[in-house]
Amino acid sequence: MTRAFSLYLDLLRAVAALSVVIFHLADPRFTVVTYQVVREMDLGRDAVILFFVISGFVIAFCADTKDKTISGFAFARLTRLISVALPALVLGFLLDAYGASSFESFYETRFYNAIPFNEQLFRGVTFSNEWVWSPIRLGTNGAYWSLSYEAAYYALFACVFYMRGWLRMGTVILCCAVVGINILLLLPCWLIGVWLYHKSAAATHRLDPIILMLLPVGLYIIAHTIALPDMLNDLTIYFVSAEGFLQLRFSGSAAWNTFLALLIAAHLLAAHKWFSDDAAQDHALAWPIRKLAQSSFSIYLFHLPVMNVAKPVLSTHVPVLNNDVGLLSVTIGICLLFAVFFEHTLPWQRKVLRHLFVDRGGSDAERAP
Repeated sequence: MTRAFSLYLDLLRAVAALSVVIFHLADPRFTVVTYQVVREMDLGRDAVILFFVISGFVIAFCADTKDKTISGFAFARLTRLISVALPALVLGFLLDAYGASSFESFYETRFYNAIPFNEQLFRGVTFSNEWVWSPIRLGTNGAYWSLSYEAAYYALFACVFYMRGWLRMGTVILCCAVVGINILLLLPCWLIGVWLYHKSAAATHRLDPIILMLLPVGLYIIAHTIALPDMLNDLTIYFVSAEGFLQLRFSGSAAWNTFLALLIAAHLLAAHKWFSDDAAQDHALAWPIRKLAQSSFSIYLFHLPVMNVAKPVLSTHVPVLNNDVGLLSVTIGICLLFAVFFEHTLPWQRKVLRHLFVDRGGSDAERAP
């Protein structure tokens, strides 16, 4: 993977995170101007599928080149998730508690699930909030759902990649039973990213890569124009959840999401070819793109608790910022500050954890990055 292609993936990660924020900002309770088209396109969910495809690609790359043992893989993945998820849970709960007590009318039950802190923390740090036995929203943080999916995909990937024989089969079956059908419905989207990593090394194209990069984008626009997502969503509900037997929650668009993941994979295959030489590695925008991408997890995971409390605070106490641009700026600014303290310090956090738990008696295999 060239640095130019890595930079392009960083750009897409940043765009995806900002797209989710804009999707939630477009909710009428947040905005002054109506942005109905953003809501109708379900831009936020589509951006999460982009995250899933990139995640599958990156995890396959890391397992192939860096994480040589299952302990090294688990350490890398858990520290990546927990470093942002844990402070997001704690600070998000505090923001929700303040907002719900100070602006009760704004915290409707549709957008806010007031659960005890210990339950929210347990379900959050175990990433079980969308697993089979009891799917639950964590306070106002509706975006947290995708981490429950990501963690399950990491576990399933580790079982298949690092284990062998009956142990592999048994752990895969157990994982599938624990996480449930909703998680598994979007697994193909993530696996398309894994396939993309292995396919990209040997991919050949006869057409100009820029044409192949634009073609999936055009198909995506056409699909929305002809309401293809709605048609595929109806098929998903009809075949998977007839009579409403299953509550699909965030997996109700599984057929469209899988089709979208294929479009994204086709685009990235062409992009991999286009960025095969490192011509763009010294691009003037490289530094801000990478910094924004390094904050994308924080922006994605923390923006809803911030936005929910920022809106009534601004409207009550800072009317000059009580507009769409003001709310967006405050939300992104706070999330970037959050990233500086928690996401950007991940290398230091890993160093401390290795010193405390690995270097004291751990084997060389356990010290894998």
